[in-house]
Amino acid sequence: MKKVVVVCIILLIIFLLIALFLPVLVKGDSSDLIFDFQIGNKQATIIGYPTHLASIPAAIDLNVAPFIAKGTVYVGIRDAEKLFAASVKWDSKTKTVVVVIPSGIISKIETKLIYTIASRKVICNRKEFVIETPAFIQNGRCVVPLSLMQILGAKETIWIADPLGVRFIFSPF
Repeated sequence: MKKVVVVCIILLIIFLLIALFLPVLVKGDSSDLIFDFQIGNKQATIIGYPTHLASIPAAIDLNVAPFIAKGTVYVGIRDAEKLFAASVKWDSKTKTVVVVIPSGIISKIETKLIYTIASRKVICNRKEFVIETPAFIQNGRCVVPLSLMQILGAKETIWIADPLGVRFIFSPF
């Protein structure tokens, strides 16, 4: 009789553990922040936005639909204002963009990105990075390679075949 009770208790514990951890195993870390972009679609999807920014919608209307040029995906830099609750400043004399993302969005600290048109150098939090392709002006808008998400700290990049797009996953905390 004791063996039956012990086996039942062990099975109950196993079922409880499965019930507790299965959602995490299926969905991933609940603290992840996920951005989905589709080529040609002027709407991006955000999953897992920090709760203190719950007023930001899960779907963001972009100024520039992501597009592919010379094998690179580009997006409008002004869309960072909506995606990251960031400030974006343009210096027309130096053709430089400064993006400041508040702490608590993609990192515990404020993130500052400095980018000059036609340059492959990017400064992120005082560290210099060299990227494959530079930003450029198209239809009066500054467009940047979407690969900047990796410089900003995306832990994972997933290419999506149908519809063609890309997903970036951040673990800010």
